[in-house]
Amino acid sequence: MKRRVGAFGALLAIDLILLSLLLLLLLPLQRSTATVTIGARQEGSVLTVSGRTDLPDGVILRVGVQDMDLESQSRHIDLTTTVTGGRYSIDLSLVGWPAHEVLVTTSFAPSDPGQPSAVVARFGADGAGLSGPGVGTSSDGGKYLETSIELKLGPP
Repeated sequence: MKRRVGAFGALLAIDLILLSLLLLLLLPLQRSTATVTIGARQEGSVLTVSGRTDLPDGVILRVGVQDMDLESQSRHIDLTTTVTGGRYSIDLSLVGWPAHEVLVTTSFAPSDPGQPSAVVARFGADGAGLSGPGVGTSSDGGKYLETSIELKLGPP
């Protein structure tokens, strides 16, 4: 039994094929996402900030600790660390910090100096390829990925 396809059916099939080809061409242009987890633990006067990420080796992450006490918000630490094997870790000195709450952040920006060329190619020099939870836009229009946790410091 032969099945006849009318002109409308043939056009519909061609449209579906063209739409599929268009989608295949556009898939590489989808925005890439990245994830960075964050954890922190204190041992005496040392705070270790660490986590996992799907960012490639060599990516530079900024790690910060900000005093949550409104009267002493000038107390903060900002350092960088490098991703190796899908992980990062950095030790921060808390000498002189009182026991109270702090905000610990980890951030990634493709525009930061020293980022690997593969990362800039993946996300764009201004981070336009970043999307998802934790992605923000800086005052210069560049995008960044930030994760944070609040932590109650104990006595050093």
